[in-house]
Amino acid sequence: MKNFKDLKLNICVVDDEEILRITIAGDLQDAGHNVIDFESPVKALEYVKHHPEVDIVITDIKMPQMDGVELLRKVKEVHPEICVIIMTAYGTVKSAVKAIKLGAFDYITKPFEPVELSNLIDKIAEINCLRKRNIEFKKHFKNKYELKSYYGESEV
Repeated sequence: MKNFKDLKLNICVVDDEEILRITIAGDLQDAGHNVIDFESPVKALEYVKHHPEVDIVITDIKMPQMDGVELLRKVKEVHPEICVIIMTAYGTVKSAVKAIKLGAFDYITKPFEPVELSNLIDKIAEINCLRKRNIEFKKHFKNKYELKSYYGESEV
């Protein structure tokens, strides 16, 4: 992988507001990502449970059935490595702090500029790229340099 910008992410967009959900999904698809959108957070959670390849969940906070913070908590229970972006038109410092403490990657308030979301996606792509490189390096060096030969005994 040459550049994190080459990384195409698997993204779930969850919002009960259809126009916004479809707009966000369309923008992300136009940027080359694989996107699936859900009106229902319950259906989104079921999808995420069975698709560990999901990289990002973008979710609204206020939704029927389950709010976005509860979805965040449940996604993190199932797949802690998935980045969750919380979006809301009803942002408060208290809800932002709660979301971040539960593991949200970020918290953005509606309305937001598409470039704001795009920048967050780029940050996540870069982090995922670095994680994949780290895993590759660990495998390479583990196979090349076994640590068994470096163990010794000490009288101390």
